[in-house]
Amino acid sequence: LTNQASGRIDTEGGGNNAREIIGEIVNEGVIETTTAGIVLRGADATHTNSGLIHANVANVTIAQTGSSPSTTSTGTVRVESGRTVTVTGGAFTNAVAGLIEGAGTLNVSATTFTSDGTIGPGLSPGLLSITGALPMSGTSALAIELAGVAAGSGYDRASASGAATLGGALQVDTLDGFVPVVGDTFTVATFASRSGFFSSLSLPTIAGVQLDTLYAAGSVEVIGRSPAACVAPPSGLVSWWSGDRDGSDIVGSNDGTPTGGAGHQDAVVGRGFSFDGVDGELGVADDASLNFGTGDFSVAFWVNFDDLSTDTNGLVDKDNFSGGTTHNGWLFNIYDGAGGIGFETRNLVSGVGPRTHARYATSNFQTGQPYHIVGVRASNVLNLYIDGVLRASEVELPATDVSTTVFRRTPG
Repeated sequence: LTNQASGRIDTEGGGNNAREIIGEIVNEGVIETTTAGIVLRGADATHTNSGLIHANVANVTIAQTGSSPSTTSTGTVRVESGRTVTVTGGAFTNAVAGLIEGAGTLNVSATTFTSDGTIGPGLSPGLLSITGALPMSGTSALAIELAGVAAGSGYDRASASGAATLGGALQVDTLDGFVPVVGDTFTVATFASRSGFFSSLSLPTIAGVQLDTLYAAGSVEVIGRSPAACVAPPSGLVSWWSGDRDGSDIVGSNDGTPTGGAGHQDAVVGRGFSFDGVDGELGVADDASLNFGTGDFSVAFWVNFDDLSTDTNGLVDKDNFSGGTTHNGWLFNIYDGAGGIGFETRNLVSGVGPRTHARYATSNFQTGQPYHIVGVRASNVLNLYIDGVLRASEVELPATDVSTTVFRRTPG
């Protein structure tokens, strides 16, 4: 059954019992509940929607049975407050051009749901409840409007009862002249658990307020912060991962990808990365601009320790160690057996080769306090600065080639 672009299927007249449409549906027009519910039912069907499916006055159910049934929407699925769109069996895909919007409930607990398109909670604004998981691919988007500080009546929120796999874009806009202020918090998504991050952010620019994101195990928040400024970057800067919003390199092209127990939290200036000390890291692909050979280079970062256990806390490294005794690169870590927290270069083959440490005793540090750590290699001398003070200096013998193919930041 093809409902053409000018066509309309609704439930006017005939009582309040749900109407059933049995067969394979190609919807290019409008399917809408106006007095009673609608059930789309078809064995082995491949349904498509490029128009509008609207749970307006009553619910919509897509009941899929048989061999590999599916529904793919490149159009709009709209669910009003108090209404439910339910998809059972097979697969349901909100495709790249698709939009799921509204302030009701989308029940996808009994189907395989994927969102490659846009999830738009509310109808300016509102709460969209998702019964089941929320898997968002790299092409997907969560579109949020802010018109006040109360969820539902003031701003949009998507709430999933299952796990969320985040990806794609978080797109935030203000509505009706609303202007967020410092201290405002908008919980724009909730879920049972989370993996991944939004790969791009579109946040309003507001004078005197910096909007940032805060990821937690069960939510994503947009928060209003006082704008903070870093010192001017030095000349010759190759890459800078600020951690304000994602893993972007804000001066170069070496963007990173947060994985595992990696997130963001308040830092010395604005936001920064947080790592769980288990599997959280920011991984950066190898690039010639990051391979220094035997030349001069420097690395600087802020760190606030949760613990100071020796050997277990990697800080920042570009080193190919994966076990064994053959590895090369540079790294910062906590290694009391070599003198404490510090900066190291090495190029070892079966345990043989140059390895140089510039370290400062771990007893000089404490948890819960930020430290500015800088490692400089100049003319093959390693210098370690802590909060602007030179604390250790060691000569490489011989000069060490630190070029390798692995780069990650893994603070504990």
